[in-house]
Amino acid sequence: MFVFATTEPNRIPDTILSRVQRFDFRMLTEEEIFTRLREMAIAETIAFEDGALRLVAQYAFGSMRDGQSILEQAAVLGDGRISASLVEEMLGLVGTEAAMDLVRAVVGGGAEEAMRKFASLLSRGADLKFLFLSVVDILRDAAVWRFTEKDDLLFRHSPSSLARMKELCAIRAREEWMFLLDIAFRSEKDVLGTEFPRLGFELLLLRLVNAPGLLAVEGLAGEEPASVRGRRPADAAEAPGAPAPKARTTVAQRVPAGGPLQSAGGDLADPSAAAKGKGEARREKEDVWGEIRRTLEGKRKPLLMALLLQMRGRLEGDEMVIACPHQMQLDRLREEDKWPVLVQAVEEVVGRKVPIRLVTEPEKKSPASDGPEDGESGLDKKALADPMIAEVLREFEGATILEIRPAPAGGPPPLEEGAGEREPDEGREETEEAE
Repeated sequence: MFVFATTEPNRIPDTILSRVQRFDFRMLTEEEIFTRLREMAIAETIAFEDGALRLVAQYAFGSMRDGQSILEQAAVLGDGRISASLVEEMLGLVGTEAAMDLVRAVVGGGAEEAMRKFASLLSRGADLKFLFLSVVDILRDAAVWRFTEKDDLLFRHSPSSLARMKELCAIRAREEWMFLLDIAFRSEKDVLGTEFPRLGFELLLLRLVNAPGLLAVEGLAGEEPASVRGRRPADAAEAPGAPAPKARTTVAQRVPAGGPLQSAGGDLADPSAAAKGKGEARREKEDVWGEIRRTLEGKRKPLLMALLLQMRGRLEGDEMVIACPHQMQLDRLREEDKWPVLVQAVEEVVGRKVPIRLVTEPEKKSPASDGPEDGESGLDKKALADPMIAEVLREFEGATILEIRPAPAGGPPPLEEGAGEREPDEGREETEEAE
């Protein structure tokens, strides 16, 4: 009988998995790890604080082996005595209070205060991984408390930190806290899965600072200003601080044939202005697709970009429509290494979660597109749209095309002089000499 143990079962070949019995062991709870660590510390005559062991159990993340390793390191570093401050210093933890200060700077102070607070924590030796987890915990507690107002559903807090937590929750509405938590949760790869974690963390802070503005812009579409709401049209136009009427709010109404077009307010509507408004709306939707592609270029996903170059995208109402002539390309877009990245990019550009619908549509050719494309952008598009190059990028995930050169005009390059066929006599003479 052979027993295999691994933390990465996805790397075991299917031919092995089909011939074995598989047992998935759950992670240990913090309380179980704490109880076992306490027994070990007493057996080894190590002086400890309960708060220190609970910190070790929390950051063991369900692994008894990792918890034991942290305990041994802390015992050696503390010369047989383990305190909570020692564990925090050893692991690079910032503590709940410091994490709340950083979140408060984000939601209340703005970008400058948040960046200065983050730099100060780094100068004190904060570990970016544990700092990120602490910020996520604070955002989670804020969202949960705003929705439930139940203290027992929060992570462990001292009486002082719980009071500060409630003060922090009052700064934003519950929808905003949920939105901030969603942004932080989706930014894990940008912070922990990159070679530049500090830049990724700073990008997260800027996203969190900008998030309330995204929610405010989203709410402007269906909400009137408080100073205008409830007034008559004539009074609303004279209200101080009321926004000036925009050209796009003029909606043409149907009238009998031959009659003039009138706006909602009774004024004559200019057909050219209506056409201009439609053109601007169309350009805005096209700009959304272009911005989505530019966002994905920054994520260094060459294979995904190669697929999107063969597609067209547009924002229709509350959904994003992506069209392509080939269903096979749309199916590849739904692969697990591409679809979540695309969904996140659409959400970042649009500013909210929108459903994505994939449709097959025949390719629409304009007169300008019939001719050959010139310039470097045309070469890049042709190269990335080539199925063979797309397959190479798929095989070598993360590869980058450094340079694209046009093929030389005309036929193959001429052979070097003297490299052609030899005369029959010359070949015969060489044969006779060899004999």
